[in-house]
Amino acid sequence: MKRFYRYRITHPKICNDLLPSKNREIFLADIITPLPIRTAEHHNRVILIENGKKWKPKEISLEQIFRGVMVFLDGSIVEPTTQ
Repeated sequence: MKRFYRYRITHPKICNDLLPSKNREIFLADIITPLPIRTAEHHNRVILIENGKKWKPKEISLEQIFRGVMVFLDGSIVEPTTQ
């Protein structure tokens, strides 16, 4: 958790305004997908990032992918299972 919040502080360009509505393009590109089932052993949340054929760097920047991952991480932190 400390690293997560330290990253947020040291990378404000990526971590400010992390609302899904302000990062719509990354979700519409269907590059980042949270898997519906957690891992069996530790119940970890898994996020699939498809940077192969689906990713068009001219349309979606690497920064946008990082922002999308941060939106998912913010959401997963408040899930009861994560607590």
